[in-house]
Amino acid sequence: MHTREIVATGDRSTLISLEKNAMFNAMLLICHINAVQGCAIVTDSWGPYKTKEECMARAEVMIGNVQQLTPFMIVSGVRCATEVGEQT
Repeated sequence: MHTREIVATGDRSTLISLEKNAMFNAMLLICHINAVQGCAIVTDSWGPYKTKEECMARAEVMIGNVQQLTPFMIVSGVRCATEVGEQT
């Protein structure tokens, strides 16, 4: 499996098929408060999640953890990227 965004370029049935098999991985972009280029991507090791809502709930927990563990970093972005697997 690889992570990618689902883009609506095909017909609707293809998109619906892709969405049914999509899993979501939480990712955060965190940046150092004093450095312009001091950013990193934090990925979740617990996922993937079946729904975007579950993924966003996990991202909220991750944000709290980042703020607690690294107070000198700020969360600049949150994303739930899709991971499309094989149909079963």
